Amino acid sequence: MAIRHNQQVQELIRRNHELEDARRRNQWASTIHDNLTAQLSLIVLLAKNEALHDHDRSTLNTLDSISSTAEDLLAIVHEIIDTLSCSDQNKHHAMMMLRDDILQVTSKAEARLHEVGLTGDTIIEGNFDDGIVSPDRHMAIIALLNELYNNILRHASREATYLLRIQFQPTSCTITQMNEISLKPKLLQQGGFGLKTQQQAITNIGGNIITDSDGRTWICRATIPLCTPPSATVEPSANQYR
Repeated sequence: MAIRHNQQVQELIRRNHELEDARRRNQWASTIHDNLTAQLSLIVLLAKNEALHDHDRSTLNTLDSISSTAEDLLAIVHEIIDTLSCSDQNKHHAMMMLRDDILQVTSKAEARLHEVGLTGDTIIEGNFDDGIVSPDRHMAIIALLNELYNNILRHASREATYLLRIQFQPTSCTITQMNEISLKPKLLQQGGFGLKTQQQAITNIGGNIITDSDGRTWICRATIPLCTPPSATVEPSANQYR
């Protein structure tokens, strides 16, 4: 009788945690929506309206780039909002498969980097089974790629080439970014809030990120498991909540 009562208490605690977590995620989704989507939409509108005026080709190309970049960011923001608002993250995995998502992200990022005068390559190697990739791993890989491309855009030197290599093994993904930096490594590390956020998220799912600098060369290497190892799947004890 006591054991059954304890199980009921633990189940009630678990449900309360789920409700509180859902409430927080909905609050974050609302905050992101209210503070980002309106501003990004305004940027798109202003850029497109300005493009209607008489400008030279270079200015029109710049305005088109601003508009396209803001629209890409707006799509990412909406995806984040949808994910946060979804009570079951697995339902959100009606997204495209990881392989297709990576190809879309890398092709858009490469075009944007080359457009501003940066040169380099993205290399994708290895094979994996899309079916084993859990939604949180999928999102972690895409979020990290977006952050690394943004870092290349902000910090890479235009006097040298960058390299981003994505290597798949059957149960893990290794992402390596290398580029010559135009800022001192110390300054770059001080501003790396986005990368720190990605590092925490990847550590939470059993992966790791290592960063280093060799002279002016910045190196970031991340290893992300594609699924939860069988040994990590354990039933919670009576006094444990996950």
